[in-house]
Formats: sequence, structure tokens, C-alpha cells
Amino acid sequence: MAESVTGAPVRASVLELADRLIGPTAAEERRRVREQFAVREEFLVVVTGGSLGSGVLNDAVAGLLGRRGTEMPGRCAVVHVCGERNLSQDPPRAPGSVSYRRVGYEPRLAELLAASDVVVSRAGASAVAEVAALGVVTVMAPWEASADGHQQRNAAWLADAGAAVVVGETEAAEAITGIVTGLLVDEPRRRTIAAAARRLGAPSRGGLLR
Repeated sequence: MAESVTGAPVRASVLELADRLIGPTAAEERRRVREQFAVREEFLVVVTGGSLGSGVLNDAVAGLLGRRGTEMPGRCAVVHVCGERNLSQDPPRAPGSVSYRRVGYEPRLAELLAASDVVVSRAGASAVAEVAALGVVTVMAPWEASADGHQQRNAAWLADAGAAVVVGETEAAEAITGIVTGLLVDEPRRRTIAAAARRLGAPSRGGLLR
């Protein structure tokens, strides 16, 4: 029997969205998903720590908005999926040049990722597979205590192919701000990372697991 490389399992709805983000429908699909979230700003940054949220990434958002928010280029929106358990905490303050929205959970996360210019995320298997399938520019901060270091290996799979920027958990709160700002002002680099992610995600989009 012939062997086939299928890639990681990805939800059918995400694969269908990924298909629309490639080829002649890509520009229209991107406009559609940005309109779905009422994104009027030039840039959209999405920060998500998974279903439970991430204290490390939540701290990074405070730094992104606080110390360096005024350095973010153009008109910028930040959507922060912080985890339901963290909604009771005081939200960080955003400068006037940045539109900030915090939610505990986003049921349309794949569409939100597709609408983004830069995503900041943990490196769980589902997150890595979906950003690759969608061709998303991602800054990964893998959870250091993940079982057998699987998040570090997941993130390295992307980074080794030039398909993501990886930052260690201990320096994430300080480093993410500069990395995100640098990506927003460097469109050629964003295009290169997105193209590398799409290449890695091609086996998942191949249809064998749909």
C-alpha cells in the first residue's frame, strides 16, 4: 500500500477557510473575515493563550500596550483572548493609538487568526497545525512545562522552516513587544513567514483527513 503524508488533523471548517485564503479568492476572503470582526485598523494583532489562557502571554499584552504601545505602527487593533478564568483581572490600558479588545473565549478563533497580521500564541498541537494550514504569521511562546517538551518541539517545527518566530517563556513578556512591532513594520518578512507556514500546512490541506 502506498504511503501518504497527511499532516496533523485539522477541523474541516478550518481547512475550508484555509482553501479560501489561497489563490484568486484570498484577498476577498481576508476582507470578509476582517469585516466579520469589524477591523477598521491597518494592523490586527491577536494574542491567544488557548482555552485556559496564559499568564505569560497576558503579561506580554500589558507590555505590548504599555511600554511600547505608542511605537506600534499606523492604526493598530489588538484582540486578546485571555481565558475565561482571567476576565476578572484588571485589563491593561491601551494608548489612544491602539484599539484593544479582551475576551475570555472566541468561538470563531480560526477566522480571527485568518484576519490577523500577527498572532502571538502558545505552541499546542492544534494551534501549530491551524496556523500552518491558514498561513498565519505567528510568534510562538511554547509552554516550558509541557509534557515531554512537546510544545518546544512543535514550535521548532515551524521555526526551523522559517514559518514562525519562537521566544522562550522566561523572556516572552519582555521580548514579544519588540518582535511584534518589528514584524508589523516589515511586510516582506511577514509575507515570507506566511508563505513558509502555508508550505508546512499543505499536507493538512490535502484533503485526506477531511
